Amino acid sequence: MEFVKIVFFLWGIIIISADLKVTIYPYIHWIAFFIMIFPIIVCKLLTKKIVLNIPYYCIACFFLITIICNGWVSSNPETMIQYVKLFFIFLTTLFFLGEYRYSLYVWQGFVFAVILNFVLLFLGVYFNFNTAYLLTSDGRWGTLLNYPGSLVKVGLVSLLFFSFTAILLKGWNKIIAITFIIMSIFIITYDGSRTGLLLCGVLFLILSISLLFEKKYIRYFQIKLFFTLNIISLGTIILIPKILQFSTSRLGKLFTNLNAKGFIDGLRASDPTRFEMLIAAVENIKRHPIIGNGVFETTYLVDGKPMVVHNTYLQIWGDFGVLSTISYIALTFFWLFLIPKRTRLVVKQENIKYKALYYNSIFLLIYFNINGLFHPISTEFSEWILFIIPFSIVYNIKKIMDEEDRQLL
Repeated sequence: MEFVKIVFFLWGIIIISADLKVTIYPYIHWIAFFIMIFPIIVCKLLTKKIVLNIPYYCIACFFLITIICNGWVSSNPETMIQYVKLFFIFLTTLFFLGEYRYSLYVWQGFVFAVILNFVLLFLGVYFNFNTAYLLTSDGRWGTLLNYPGSLVKVGLVSLLFFSFTAILLKGWNKIIAITFIIMSIFIITYDGSRTGLLLCGVLFLILSISLLFEKKYIRYFQIKLFFTLNIISLGTIILIPKILQFSTSRLGKLFTNLNAKGFIDGLRASDPTRFEMLIAAVENIKRHPIIGNGVFETTYLVDGKPMVVHNTYLQIWGDFGVLSTISYIALTFFWLFLIPKRTRLVVKQENIKYKALYYNSIFLLIYFNINGLFHPISTEFSEWILFIIPFSIVYNIKKIMDEEDRQLL
């Protein structure tokens, strides 16, 4: 069991390090999957030890069938490869739904990746080591493991977990949590992602709502909350001297344009290419809203070359039609139906870390769904893993809380 735990822990680190595809090898994540994870999935299937979630299984099959039927006429081998990759991604999702312990080991790998990226980024920013680089003209940094855009995911992956525990736990647990919060904010800020900064607001909202459920800690909040937030703020100011510069260059530009030109014209001025992409996607959908226009047809010309529209939902609708869109939404929003019952169970739970893990997983699922508004559909594990693992945790939270091995966290 220890060996298997280490395998999933290491796989978590590798998979969330999205830009190993660039720095090492383009297919490193798939090689890692077939060497480290796929043999375990096969063994479980052969021994019939995986309990399938039948409704989710049916939805996944329906989505694959609809997109394959729509794109079957394509003679492009690359298209067929993307279908196969999606099949393995959904198979892995079903595997983790039935094997929740492995999800926890992968999540621990995510947490360790925060430390790794913080160290690489800190050495690059302050000591000019070749572990991190300024990669864009507007001040966005990346590390050897994660470039801008994927680095922010590492910063967000455990931020709500440690924010929740920083408020409710004491002693060394509080110190560790605050340290992770500072590292996470450091990473998010130097990534400079507007989506990431937007999601920090979503995180704060979910954190606030989750704390409202903890009525027995209200008095503790009154005494300790102000002190904790001040420590976090002080650490942020000390470690991130460039936060104002980033806000001015990216998010500040968006707010300025929205205020001066209104919502629509403000969005157009802030990111003309992305805005025109959305207009092109809507026009493409109008042509064949039911059956779609074909694989990779929802594009926009950028510098004379077609670029896939950066919106997963519009892209799927434009390419594969309304049935595929509905099934994809059912796949990725399925977790919402689990929330009422599981939240009632979590509220009764005494272990603060399990509560934090649950709320953190909900945030990551929301992150995945919101991220689809700004990026095309992916067929890579590095993108889907922030759906697969949180979904498994939310789905199996009762079993996780009943787990006798409290060292899981």
